[in-house]
This record gives sequence, structure tokens and C-alpha cells, in this order.
Amino acid sequence: MLIVFDLDHTLFDALKFKDALAECFTFKEGGFIKSYRKYFGKFKENFNPYKHVSYLISEGKIDSGNGQKIKIQIINLLKRADNFVFSGAESILENLKEGDRELVLLTFGDIVWQKMKIKNLAIKNYFNRIIITDKSKITALDAYKNYSGRKIMINDNAQENKALKKELPDWEIYLVDGPYADVVEHGFKKYTLKQVLKHLI
Repeated sequence: MLIVFDLDHTLFDALKFKDALAECFTFKEGGFIKSYRKYFGKFKENFNPYKHVSYLISEGKIDSGNGQKIKIQIINLLKRADNFVFSGAESILENLKEGDRELVLLTFGDIVWQKMKIKNLAIKNYFNRIIITDKSKITALDAYKNYSGRKIMINDNAQENKALKKELPDWEIYLVDGPYADVVEHGFKKYTLKQVLKHLI
């Protein structure tokens, strides 16, 4: 059995992490989101806080000294990344690791930034393989097109899941309830991680 997990909003509370990340910057209330949308909004590049700092320095919004202080805060936040893993996620991975199940972590985003987050997560050790893509999850899963066993994808994004089901009909797709579970109309049942586990054991 092959089980592929998404990271952000599925195993990792990316919303709380983003709030904590905003505190690393020196903006007034609401300033981080406004700046985030300017540089990394829809149809722009994937978010990387170090690039964010560089853009702010280049536009004279902050000086290099403040930029360095922000980077130190980001490093300190990354060291606490385990605190943002959803409660119960590690025990679920531990249960699934038993037997002949192959666990894969598949995440989309800025490759450098996603690598930095994952490096600081203890749950990385439960996965047989970690895939980071800034292109397409569908393309990334092409590596398993000849896998003959049961193939399962666990992901929080309904739009991605619809595309996955269309292009990869032999995969079982589980939609984890979260902020992107209803971004489009769909026919998926929404699950908690614990509910998904019952279908996999």
C-alpha cells in the first residue's frame, strides 16, 4: 500500500505557522498580509520569507540590519516547527508505518523554504520518501504510475483533489477538512486525519 500525505493544512498547521511567521517581521497590524500579497499573491511566485526580506530591503522598506534580525527570528521559529504539527498526526503516522505500507510526503511550494520546514520536523522520519515540487503534484505522482498496489492520496485542497482524481483515477483520494476543503464544488467526503486512519488500517 502506498500512502501519500500532503504537508500544509493536512499534517502541519500552516495557518498558525504563518501567524507566527508574521510576528517575525516588523510590520504594524495587517502589514504582513498586505506585503505578502504584493510579492507572493495569486499568480506570483511561491512564498519564501527570506525572499520577502530581500524584497523589503531592496525597496527600502527596512534596512539590512532589521532584515538580519528578521532572519534570525525566522530561524528560531523553524526550530519550533514541531509545535505546529497537528495533534495526533505523529501517532497516526506511527500506526501507518507498521507493516508493508510505504509512506510518502508530497508538498507544493518554494522548494528551498519547504525543505527548511521539513528539515525541522520530527515527522519526516516516518516517510520512505519526501517529494517537494513547485510545479504540479500530479506530475510528481507520475513516479508511481507503475505501482501495482493500493494508492492513496491524503490532501486538504479540494481543487487539487479534483484534478488528481481526474488525471489519476486509480488513486483513492481523501479530502482532509481545512481552509481549502471547499474552495471549489466537489463530491468528496471531508475527513479528519483520525477518520482517514480508519480506512487505512
